Amino acid sequence: MTDIETFELAGPLPQSRLAIEASAGTGKTFTLSTLAARYVAEDGVPISELLVVTFTRAAAAELKDRVRARLIEFAEALDTASRPDDALLALIWSEDREVRLERVRTAITEFDAATITTIHGFAQQVIGTLGSTVLTDPDAVLVDDTEAIGRQVATDVLVAEAVHEANPASEMPSLDDLRHSSQLALNNADSALVPGPDPDESNPRAARLRVLVDEITTEVDRRRKEAGTLSFDDLLSRLREALDDDLAGRSAGRHSGSATGSPSSTSFRTPIPSNGRSSTASSARAFGGPLPLRGTALRLPRWCWWATPSRPSTPSEAPTFTPISRPPMPPALA
Repeated sequence: MTDIETFELAGPLPQSRLAIEASAGTGKTFTLSTLAARYVAEDGVPISELLVVTFTRAAAAELKDRVRARLIEFAEALDTASRPDDALLALIWSEDREVRLERVRTAITEFDAATITTIHGFAQQVIGTLGSTVLTDPDAVLVDDTEAIGRQVATDVLVAEAVHEANPASEMPSLDDLRHSSQLALNNADSALVPGPDPDESNPRAARLRVLVDEITTEVDRRRKEAGTLSFDDLLSRLREALDDDLAGRSAGRHSGSATGSPSSTSFRTPIPSNGRSSTASSARAFGGPLPLRGTALRLPRWCWWATPSRPSTPSEAPTFTPISRPPMPPALA
């Protein structure tokens, strides 16, 4: 049985990859902003080499305000001759006060150089530096229309299927089933969907559902390209493809530093991704994967998604595609 550690904010600063799980309202933003300020004060990480990302623009704006406020709080504590009553501020105050005060003051002065943004904003920054090595339209407009366009395309595909009458009616999925399954595919672009389009893997109805789901994802991609739009998941998929490509991946590593696991890059020494429960496998790939590199295994945030079928109770029943939000807990990693 793997022991689950409680993260201590006043403990030693993490020096390897670390995943922290917490419920809503338990102080995640406070924890992240404090960690960011501690890396600046204690480890001497320049504010320009600190990468903090979260899921929404509103959350990113709040996190930016909180990091700056925490740095100011550190500076005020370090600039006093008396030991602060707050335990964490007292810890910061207890050693190298003058050095730490200078680091924090410099960070406040240069705060506009900090990269505190959304996951998608960071992806855009990296992709923007890669030019033609990434197969994406640099002028594409980011839109959040996956559900709407997916529902429309599912309707169009099912109508076309019914008109052509190329397959028995018994193999036709309902519109609700088709919309549900295609939305799972569109929202989890990096997942492997099963069963495949081969009826021998499952049954004719399930295989036909898979074929139609594939048609929908292809048609959604075609319509987006035609309209000059890009979904947020599309953006992360483009970044993943760039990271998997040898040439583009090296360029991305030079830009994004330790965020992409590039040993030769120096842009970002300390990446702090927030709100992993809303993230996808693509965003996990951008930060080197969801698992800690060493130390005790911790509860993992919902980084990765897989799509697997619910097994049919009868041979003629088509399975539905069900997302699994959490892999089995790994053993302790040495």
